[in-house]
Amino acid sequence: MVTYEVVDGYLHIEDPELGISYTDTKPLGPTLAMYSEGLCLDHEKKTIAVRKRVVQEALYLPTGADGELRRYHRSGALSMKSFYRSGKIHGPSECFYSDGKIASRSYFIEDKREGRVDFFRQDGSLYGQLRFKNGLFHGTQSFYFKGGSLKCSLPYMEGLFDGQMQLFFQNGGVKREIAMQRGKRQGIDCMWDEQGVVLFAFEYDNGRLIKTQIEDPIARAYKVTSCEKKPSLSQ
Repeated sequence: MVTYEVVDGYLHIEDPELGISYTDTKPLGPTLAMYSEGLCLDHEKKTIAVRKRVVQEALYLPTGADGELRRYHRSGALSMKSFYRSGKIHGPSECFYSDGKIASRSYFIEDKREGRVDFFRQDGSLYGQLRFKNGLFHGTQSFYFKGGSLKCSLPYMEGLFDGQMQLFFQNGGVKREIAMQRGKRQGIDCMWDEQGVVLFAFEYDNGRLIKTQIEDPIARAYKVTSCEKKPSLSQ
């Protein structure tokens, strides 16, 4: 069962797909600081100057602090809220549009993203879902068209592309597939038009091109001369 929650101040993440099982040993801290748009973290009150003109002044989050930081749009609406532990971002972190709707939601463990990160359009629809483990891309990174259909699927393992990358047309048809292994192309890289006709297809071995097929003359701009004289791929 996938769980991302804070219960009685304790962060708890269970995500079997990513192999993550984490529960805090102490609760998240209280709200420590609130500041307006445009400022960053430091240890003291500072004046912000742009081209020698003072534009803002605010109290920054103390070094090594534990607790929640809130940031606001110039209109006064909440822009971001996140938690820190010993000066490191730790716990849930959320960003908001100026109308109050959520823009993104992510989780951190000691300054590293952990688990799922959701991005939303202003209309509330899901734009993308990223997955992290120990601060690195891990698992399938997914992006969606406005109507909700899948736009692309990007598999990662420990920060490297690994698996079948896929791009889709809005009608659900496959636009492109690229076989990857540990950050290198390994196998077929193929692209289709919306009618399902092959535009081009390449075959790679450990990142090295070994076969080429071109169907669409426009796609010839992508052609790379093969180092080996091998038969072209069949459709």
